[in-house]
Amino acid sequence: MFEPIKNHLHMAIKEYAESSLYDTLLMAKNEYFALTGIVHEESDEYEPRMNSFNDWFLFHYSPQKNGITVIQEYLAKNDLSEEIVMSFASLNYSLLEFKKINLKKQTVLKDILHDKNITIHETSVGLIEKDLFLGRIITFKERNYLLKGICILPSDTRSVCSKEANRIRKLKSIHDEYYFLLGVESLKTKWIHYGRHIEAKKIFIFNPPTEKTA
Repeated sequence: MFEPIKNHLHMAIKEYAESSLYDTLLMAKNEYFALTGIVHEESDEYEPRMNSFNDWFLFHYSPQKNGITVIQEYLAKNDLSEEIVMSFASLNYSLLEFKKINLKKQTVLKDILHDKNITIHETSVGLIEKDLFLGRIITFKERNYLLKGICILPSDTRSVCSKEANRIRKLKSIHDEYYFLLGVESLKTKWIHYGRHIEAKKIFIFNPPTEKTA
């Protein structure tokens, strides 16, 4: 059911990875690591981070710096069905928790940032119950699918991340949500650089909002 979407995501990346546009991909990679922190190739975190980069590149990066993302450029150049176009437009980037497998063998996630439950239709995502993570979900043919790029967070950060997510949700700003989520990923990288020897919750500190003066 999800294969057409996977194929188009692969083709959109391939256009940059195997053409004269490769330099743009490299620039995007540098920008992503500047936002989320550097993870070296020998790290066991490198592959999942590259999966996250691919999703970020497709859905958030604007090669021309005009607000038009890579996936939007791809859609403009290809005559795809409205069903697929709407699927790409449905992206939900969020802080998520793996809750359970229900009686229908579906995976139930808690979307903490948007305060709702989401059922996804592929369970082979390498997660276990109570895992807290960053991820992106899209809807295709009325079913929800979790994209490959996920960032699993330390379990002891659940309280502080949830509290900050609640604050961000009240702002009702996609811009603030985006930078909150990238900030969380950056804090995960910072914790890794400390060698995971200290409690993650001591690293996951969110700066309080600046008070506006009259």
